[in-house]
Amino acid sequence: MGASLYFTARTEVTPTRHITPVSNTITNFRIIFTTVGFTGLAIPNFLFALILMFLSFKYLGLSVGGLFSPEYQLVGWSIGKFIDMLKHLPIPIIVIGTAGTAGLIRVMRGCLLDELRKQYVITARSKGVSERALLFKYPI
Repeated sequence: MGASLYFTARTEVTPTRHITPVSNTITNFRIIFTTVGFTGLAIPNFLFALILMFLSFKYLGLSVGGLFSPEYQLVGWSIGKFIDMLKHLPIPIIVIGTAGTAGLIRVMRGCLLDELRKQYVITARSKGVSERALLFKYPI
């Protein structure tokens, strides 16, 4: 849940506050990240995990079967085993993180845009509050 929330906040909250000439680039990034989020929702988690395991084995040469490498499976806990476990965690974290990201993107963006149109935000903007302070103080 934490990874989904961070990913959503970085891709949806930040672009909604920009009303500058850079907004076209930001809109393009938003579209790309939203597409990636919905693709993660559309693909079954087990299939996405298998694809990531195959790609990491083929291109990165990582041992992807299980939580530990074969040389650490029967050994007691040590710093080396812990570091090896951390090397195997990115794939499960990515798969679990993409599962709820698309829904969270839609809900957070809709709520944020709705809040930015409310009277207290418009009043704060007219009083000269910066866009960044306005975004993080009132709607969020």
